[in-house]
This record gives sequence, C-alpha cells and structure tokens, in this order.
Amino acid sequence: MKLKKSYILLSILITLFLISIFIVKNQSDESVKVALFFPRYTPKDGERLEKVYRKVKLKSIETTAIANELLILLLNGPNKEEKEKGYFNYFIPGTSVLNIYKKEKVLFINFNENFAEQKRYDFLIRSGQIIETFQSNKKLIGDIEEVKFLVNGQQLVGVDLMK
Repeated sequence: MKLKKSYILLSILITLFLISIFIVKNQSDESVKVALFFPRYTPKDGERLEKVYRKVKLKSIETTAIANELLILLLNGPNKEEKEKGYFNYFIPGTSVLNIYKKEKVLFINFNENFAEQKRYDFLIRSGQIIETFQSNKKLIGDIEEVKFLVNGQQLVGVDLMK
C-alpha cells in the first residue's frame, strides 16, 4: 500500500514539474526589439508609413499572443518620443481586437466596427500598418503566410504575407 502511495505521489510531482516547464517555456523574460509601422508626414516626402523600433517584453512566445501584442502596440499608437518626431496614428480611438486565431498558416484578426470606418484610404493605411509590422517581425510570428481581416466576424480582406 505504501508503495502504491509513493507511485501516486511521484506521478503527481512529475506532472507538476512538466506543467511548470510548459508555463516557463511559454513566458518570455527577455526584451525583444520589434518593428512597428506608423504614418508620418514630412514636407519633403508627404505622408507615408515608416518603421520605428521598440524594445518590448513579450508575455508569451505563442504566435497569436505575439501578433496580438504587436496589434495592441499599433492600436495604442506612437509613444511620446515618436509623436515628437511627427508619427501619428490612423486607428480610430476605440478600435479593438475582438479575437485573434490561427488556422494552419492563416492568421484571422477580428476587429470591432471601428477598424473599417472612415475613408477607404484610412482603412488601407491601417491594414498596411499591420501587414508591414507583421512582415518585419516574421521571426517572431513564425509560419504565418496570410492575414485575414474581419470586422465583427465578417471577413473584409485577406493579405498574403509571402509577397
């Protein structure tokens, strides 16, 4: 009987150990340099998307979690230093990611209605910001080959990241 209890206790300890390894593996303590794209206006070049770099601590190494973190950075817009350099945000205040999921090599991003509002040009800038940011952070988001944008569950457009 004591031997059986020892095996049960040992199996519980092994299970807890494996769970702790999984949790540690899916957390990242290191800061990584990410590239984000924001619009910027200069008299010489006019308005265009430009790359800025930031050091961030990723909360997870899972693809959809990283993509979500990059999206949150974009939605929050340029920081104070970036704004001082002329960067601004085309995302409408209140725009949010309802959910994000991956099927095979396709990433689906479901936004609320604010994502598709306003002029077509603004929508193209917002979607361009996301695509450029994902392409520049390909090593972090892994095997994503296509991004599909949805608004309240309805697909708007799909963009091939391999092009």
